[in-house]
Amino acid sequence: MAEQFEQKERRVIPNWRSFNVTACLGELDHSGLTFPSKPSEVFDISDYTAIWRQNKRISFAADLISATFANGDDFTDDAKDAARFVIKQAEKCPPPLIRLAEIIIGKNPHDNTSPPQPGEDLSLSKVYKSINVLRDRLRSFPQNPIPHVELSRCYSILGEKYKAIKNMKAALYLSPENRFIVRAAIRLFAHFGEPEYIHNIVKKSGIVRYDPWVISSEISLADLLGKTSSFIKRGIQFIESKKFDPYSLTELCSSIATVELNAGNRKKARKLLQSSLIAPNDNSLAQVEWINNIDYLFDLDLKRYNVNCNSEALALNSYFENKWNDAFFYSKNWAKDMPFTKRPVLMASHVAISLLNQPQLAIDILKSGLVSHPGDPQLINNLVYSLVLVNKLSQAESLMENVGDISDLTNTTNICLTATSGLIAFRKGNFSMGKDLYLKAIEAGKLTNNPYYRWIPTLCFAREAILSKSENASELLKIVDKVPNDLEIPSVTVLKKEVLDLLSFVKPA
Repeated sequence: MAEQFEQKERRVIPNWRSFNVTACLGELDHSGLTFPSKPSEVFDISDYTAIWRQNKRISFAADLISATFANGDDFTDDAKDAARFVIKQAEKCPPPLIRLAEIIIGKNPHDNTSPPQPGEDLSLSKVYKSINVLRDRLRSFPQNPIPHVELSRCYSILGEKYKAIKNMKAALYLSPENRFIVRAAIRLFAHFGEPEYIHNIVKKSGIVRYDPWVISSEISLADLLGKTSSFIKRGIQFIESKKFDPYSLTELCSSIATVELNAGNRKKARKLLQSSLIAPNDNSLAQVEWINNIDYLFDLDLKRYNVNCNSEALALNSYFENKWNDAFFYSKNWAKDMPFTKRPVLMASHVAISLLNQPQLAIDILKSGLVSHPGDPQLINNLVYSLVLVNKLSQAESLMENVGDISDLTNTTNICLTATSGLIAFRKGNFSMGKDLYLKAIEAGKLTNNPYYRWIPTLCFAREAILSKSENASELLKIVDKVPNDLEIPSVTVLKKEVLDLLSFVKPA
């Protein structure tokens, strides 16, 4: 049986994209910020300027443009010259670089003339090629922290935790007050289960005292850790000051709203969430969508908001509204946009397997998900289940051996793996073992409070027993009839109908 996509708690932890795409989204704009003093330079960019003057090439223009953004400096004449060069060579340049160049020469960073896309299919060869390029840049400019962050992201996509953390720590050492680096570090350490480490760094930093983007992240981190942030009051002051544009405050409003809602203050939460929607980004809009499904606060029409890279909110909205084709499409785009995360892969695979009856679609995305999460039992279970359904039994058996001891896994994952093992046994003709494994999963499912895990093992067993003709059809019908019709769990409804349709073709004993 497939692992269910569950509506787990969501917080406004920063999304993490490449530096160029982040800049294109306007999340590096420092307008409206009042610095306590002029921040020290991240690194000396004079070498970038000198090389650009000597070599008028796209690669050197891109290096100077990115370095200028990373430094938070005013745009120099050389940077503007590089930007104009890029725009003239637009047919040879990637869209994010063109967008950065447009921002430098004065186009509105929030217009949509060249919006970044949800993400590209990242093959392993592309990731490894990026790693080689970034290493070369660091050999030439070892004090530039941005390639370290980009390397960290590449290694996260490959599931190489140690290298990802090592590069992020190097970036933090080189530039501990850079918004892009701090927010990327927050996502990285939260992703790898070390939020306490980065929270201790962020709450002591200087940037958290004046940057609403970082205050928002600190508040969400504290909430994730079960703590109350000491910066909530300051965040509210920022919101009420009217000194910041709505886009700079959108994540701050939604992060404080989440804290207020968890404390039972629905009126305050509603007001803050509505403020976050004045100029939302993809993260704040997804938070409102998630909250509004858990605790309805107001009408929300996603079509009203022209937000770039908005696949997560659209995926959640489609899933909550039972629009399964849309849910699969947007969750797949969400996985492209955040290729190191597991939740969109779980959503896409669950929808493909349990609701669209297209396990081959699940196989493709699950294989990509296992690159970032090698050995993950949830993804392996769903992949094994899908492989068996498309009659690739030997591949499924080989993959199942990678799971190892399931006794230490969460109860629901254990149930899924036990049931999937029962499926393999049935398809191999070992009906007795298959039945025993399914009955074990069924008994474990009865102890949960989740009807999905209570009834899906029963229906899977009935389906396999019908297909193998190993059980009496009338007895199976009695078992299936016990599954309630009013559960409002679409995957249970779909599987029950499939089983009843199979039973209708079985002649009475």
